[in-house]
Amino acid sequence: MDALALYRQGRYLEALSLAQAQGQPQAAALALLALGKAGPAQEVLSAWQPAHPSEQAERLALLGFVAYRRGDPQTYRRLALAAAQQTQTPLTLYHLGLSLPPKDGLLALQEALQALEAQSAPPVEQARLCYALARTLRRLGRLAEALAYASLATLHDSQPY
Repeated sequence: MDALALYRQGRYLEALSLAQAQGQPQAAALALLALGKAGPAQEVLSAWQPAHPSEQAERLALLGFVAYRRGDPQTYRRLALAAAQQTQTPLTLYHLGLSLPPKDGLLALQEALQALEAQSAPPVEQARLCYALARTLRRLGRLAEALAYASLATLHDSQPY
């Protein structure tokens, strides 16, 4: 099993240990963030110099998320936007959608979910996006649609959060 698979199962300590042993900085940073350790996650992300453009963009999005965890939503928005402009992956679109006000972020979250579905991503990843869409739609007062996405999140993963 790989570190990302362990992360997706919520086995964050195991994912972190395996990611560190196998030199997988993105998986290590995700596990650290899930464990609430923004400082070590930032260290990992700052040291990581990915060669592939999509990994570079995802690194930017995760650095933005670290900034948000540290109380800086403006930096999160700026880095998430830069990441999505560089390369649109489900992760960069997810963070762009979360960083924007609900009305503006809705489309990015919907596009992220479509991309995950097209990739046949694991159900837990689709559940995370469905849950984010449900929260966004609820904030917009679109309760029936929010309930539909919340139900879809539960179908994908009975405990999305």
